Amino acid sequence: MNKIFKKENSFIITLLISIFFLIGFYLLSYFQIIQSVDSLAVIGEASRWCERISDGPFREPINTISNLGFMVVGLYILYKLSNETSFNDFSGLNNITILYGVCVVYLGPGSMMMHGTNTEWGGWADNLSMVMYIIIPWLYNIYKMSNWTVNTFMKVYFSIVIFYAVMRGLFGDGMGIGLSLFGVSIGLWVISEFFI
Repeated sequence: MNKIFKKENSFIITLLISIFFLIGFYLLSYFQIIQSVDSLAVIGEASRWCERISDGPFREPINTISNLGFMVVGLYILYKLSNETSFNDFSGLNNITILYGVCVVYLGPGSMMMHGTNTEWGGWADNLSMVMYIIIPWLYNIYKMSNWTVNTFMKVYFSIVIFYAVMRGLFGDGMGIGLSLFGVSIGLWVISEFFI
């Protein structure tokens, strides 16, 4: 098992997981297993994202399918990094670059789950994917400004993601206190750029 899950296989593992996700998501959507019953009442009306709600496998087919772009770009990042020699923390395959590539890939499925189902849990998955991506730049900047090890960076990253996922799941948007971690993260990213 250790021979399979090594950094050199990050591209192929992410590719296989992506393929399985796409097949599973399509089948679950096609058979209306994961669609919201509430969205049936608004079929034909425009969603908040300017696309008419469809009664097909995906509630917003164009918004759903367009998210394949994130998956392709993330896979391309991992592919390119697998063929690159590391010359800094953000080149070659290492924990940080693999995390970044995987997060770019997950932007696709996260958004697909929201646009494809028009459900609360789909919105949770979409928001989580955006937060997972946007906290990397400012955490990376803190890592570069501090004495953090890569291990510390990863622990802090996953602690924030797990905490956010649970709080957003339990208390909804704003985690019950009106906090947009996505919005705060953009601010932290901009501010931290001035200090590195």
